[in-house]
Amino acid sequence: MILVLFLLSRFVFSLFVTFADNDNKILGTSFPEEDPITTEEFHDFNSTRINALEDKLIVSSFSDNETFLTKSLKNQIEKYQALENIEITITDEAALTKLVFINQFDIFWLLFIIWLALIVLKGDQDEGLNSFIRSLPAGRGELIKVKILVLSGLAFVYAILIKVIPLLTLGFRYAPESLLRSIQSNPYFKTAYLEIKVTELILYDILYFVLIAFSFIALSLFVISLTKKRSVDIMILSVIFIVSTGLYRFIPCNSIFNFFKYVNLIACADFFGQIAIYKDLSIGNMAVPRLLISSIFLFCVFVFFFFFAGIRLTKLQKRKERLSSIVKERKKTCKSIIHRSLLLFEINRVFLQRKLILVFLFPVIFQSVQVFSKTSDYEEEVYFSLQRITYVNAIKELSGELTDEKELRLNEMIEDIEAKASTTQDQRYQIEKEVLYQIRNDFADMKFFHGDNQQKLYVLDQDMTYKHYEYSFTQNLLSLFRVLNMMLLSVWLIGPDKVYELDNLLFSTPSRFGLRSSAHFHIINATAIIGNAIYSCLHYYEVHQSHYALPLRASIQSVKMIQHLTLDINLGQLELLLFLRRFISFVLVALVSYFFIKKIKKLQTSIFSLFIVILLPAIVKMFILNSNILSFLPWTNIFGISSDLKTMVNTDFIIAVLLISFLGIIFIVSINLYYFFLSKKALKK
Repeated sequence: MILVLFLLSRFVFSLFVTFADNDNKILGTSFPEEDPITTEEFHDFNSTRINALEDKLIVSSFSDNETFLTKSLKNQIEKYQALENIEITITDEAALTKLVFINQFDIFWLLFIIWLALIVLKGDQDEGLNSFIRSLPAGRGELIKVKILVLSGLAFVYAILIKVIPLLTLGFRYAPESLLRSIQSNPYFKTAYLEIKVTELILYDILYFVLIAFSFIALSLFVISLTKKRSVDIMILSVIFIVSTGLYRFIPCNSIFNFFKYVNLIACADFFGQIAIYKDLSIGNMAVPRLLISSIFLFCVFVFFFFFAGIRLTKLQKRKERLSSIVKERKKTCKSIIHRSLLLFEINRVFLQRKLILVFLFPVIFQSVQVFSKTSDYEEEVYFSLQRITYVNAIKELSGELTDEKELRLNEMIEDIEAKASTTQDQRYQIEKEVLYQIRNDFADMKFFHGDNQQKLYVLDQDMTYKHYEYSFTQNLLSLFRVLNMMLLSVWLIGPDKVYELDNLLFSTPSRFGLRSSAHFHIINATAIIGNAIYSCLHYYEVHQSHYALPLRASIQSVKMIQHLTLDINLGQLELLLFLRRFISFVLVALVSYFFIKKIKKLQTSIFSLFIVILLPAIVKMFILNSNILSFLPWTNIFGISSDLKTMVNTDFIIAVLLISFLGIIFIVSINLYYFFLSKKALKK
């Protein structure tokens, strides 16, 4: 059933992209994104590129010894010189551009591979699948080997289907007449360095995706062989997935972690990106193409993890068969019943009997009243001056992706206004000219900070973007209430028990203590997810109602307020990062409070310590909105970090968002693992 849902979602998404308009507002992009070029224009572009590389090579060749940069420049020149006789076929079809767009989301469908490995290798609940595997030849004697073979076969078929589905949907609208043209004929691959046809590109992409699928299988098998519980496997694989994504998407190209940026499974999955842009990695002062390193890395991951995982899983299976299945099932059922009972008991005791639900509802109700009572009269809000009217009209005419045509159109508008201003003394034309000059300066700043990033620049209403990221004192006050809520959750979970010594009376047995702590962490995680989701829904509803929602595919340099951040990410990825940081901040507040209360004997002392460590910095941050140092703490200004982006540099952003998120994930996983093993140890007694 899950397989059908994944394939169906892939089909629906591919079909939606296939029949999307050339300028689709929902997807936040256009097809094609750039005008096609002729053969002569491409060769001019290629010659200019080669000349620029040769100039850099001359500068870098002053040293007697060949450096990595010198070798890389020579490799690039050699690759681009091989394209001198290439023929460009002009077509208006956007099929390949849409295929590139679809493939950018391949990584989400690769999650099914991990789920499939967990089900096949630890699918005790899936009796149908186990019965099928046991019915195969050698299914009983060599169960692990048969499972690995079945898993590999399913992964192979799934990977092929995932790649074939977009080709089928694109075939509904576009005729396959241009499959034999060079990939450089498409604007996305204008900078590509391989002389291959579109057909070859598609075949290589399919083969590469199959190799990535097998690598994910091998990694999943290796992780599964190290642990005994599926929940632990999911945590470890999630950390690997998130860290790999962070390494690839958010580390600058000139970072010391450059090698790890490109050698991980997420980077390898971006096959089209590796084809479109030439990149060398330094291996022992040698310039080795990134695509070659990625292929070798995938093969090594596949062979190494498959080999060791197979050996370990075989040993574990033999050991498992010695145990009594009846005893294990009884323990499992007993633990499940006790755990569910404790969850219901704790939820009823904390949220209903102790009325904590009312405390949690206060910021939600307050924010909801603010959102739904706000008027959305856009005309009255923006048209209050001639400058604003001119600015809004110009932005509406230039809206969308920032292209050379948009800049030419802006220059035409400026020339027209200058001509009118020179023939009359009307002050209105002078004001309009100043506004258009300011827009042109904004475009120049956007392009300067954007540099060579791959994300697309968009023309945005900067006044509206300011509203999107600027947070007020009231919003930071709500943030403080949410910090207080997560503190109270931990206080209400175990605080009164310390006062009345209920830990010694009711939960003194090791098994109950371990399972009860596990139930507490489930409640904390669920509360953090629900609270974050409610806030996010209300916030995005507010921005849509107020007409300042931003295109998620726009580069962050499109927003003047945060364009000094030179990271190669778009607004959608930025929102995802902030969402993740909010969740981790919620959980960390509750977990730190939990440990303070648990380890400090007196409840009053633990609450005072929490006030000093958590609440006091959060209160100070309310009045010092632009303090980046305070933003580094997970529990200060949980939501208002967006307002700090305007003063952050790349390092501040990475520390405040990425590093805290990474450390938070490690902390959360470690705590959950600790109490998991504690509860497991308790059940054995």
